[in-house]
Amino acid sequence: MVENLFTVVSDFRGTTSSLQVYAADEQDAVLAWAQLLSKERHFGRASGYISRAFQSWSFLAEAIAVNNQSNVWAAGASCGGDHVCVTIVKTCPPIDDR
Repeated sequence: MVENLFTVVSDFRGTTSSLQVYAADEQDAVLAWAQLLSKERHFGRASGYISRAFQSWSFLAEAIAVNNQSNVWAAGASCGGDHVCVTIVKTCPPIDDR
């Protein structure tokens, strides 16, 4: 299975985070991002809650393709009464990685 590079930009309570993960598709990218988020803790203590929300979310719903865009998806979830917005972008790897 070919792994693609994805950039996942997320926003929660006014804080924006950007992480890159390798995954087969956008659904796997959400899972990989959620697992990495729980380790990197970009949103402090809430990172664990967000990670669990998206790991269970990914089995129940799909990232939605953004209209008029190629290789861009959006997703969202509720965490502690606040909304987490996530944009998933299939990214070209750096030339050194090819």
